[in-house]
Amino acid sequence: MLKKLINLEIKNISNANDEILKEFYSEIHNLHPKFVELINKYNLKIILANKMSDVVDEKFLDGISEYNENYTIENIDKTTRGISSDSIENGSICIFINTAQNIIGTILYHEIGHLVDFYKNFETPIFSTNEKFVKAYEKDLKLNWNKIKNDNRFRLIHYIQNSTPYNLDKLAMMETFAHCFARSFGKIDDADIVSEYFINCLNVTKEFVEEFLRKQNL
Repeated sequence: MLKKLINLEIKNISNANDEILKEFYSEIHNLHPKFVELINKYNLKIILANKMSDVVDEKFLDGISEYNENYTIENIDKTTRGISSDSIENGSICIFINTAQNIIGTILYHEIGHLVDFYKNFETPIFSTNEKFVKAYEKDLKLNWNKIKNDNRFRLIHYIQNSTPYNLDKLAMMETFAHCFARSFGKIDDADIVSEYFINCLNVTKEFVEEFLRKQNL
């Protein structure tokens, strides 16, 4: 499969050991053919770095801090596992070894999920704002809200942000879609939050993924 990735550039500025690199390249070799087409069209670069501050500057942070005031260099370096952005080196998926080393495949597919969500439109997400997904997210929150409120797992907040069952957070839905996207390919995080709390989102995401792979015409 890697031979078909004619426009994929991999930049390693991390101190990843051989085991991590082996896992990473295994995931690259086994990418779905449609993702290969997507990468070839957009000249994608994948950057392996140790932490977020290796690839972003204060200007970038100022932009994303609009979503969350806790997005400081220190906090991001400790918590961020990956990012998909068209503003890093003209479009890159970045994976941060310090926080993602045990779940490289999950993070890679999570970030591809963001890429797919913004496919052909880097202003407004396509799938995470789709009415069907929004309703599924709302349904999952209403069904599980009491459990969610009492669950103090750190990663859960990533998919909740400022959401309540009656006030849905756009960023939270974007992150939940990306995580369900990874889960739809069998990738499991260190805690399988999707299966526990977002089963309706997962089912809708699987439908979207099947449609995307079937109808994509690059």
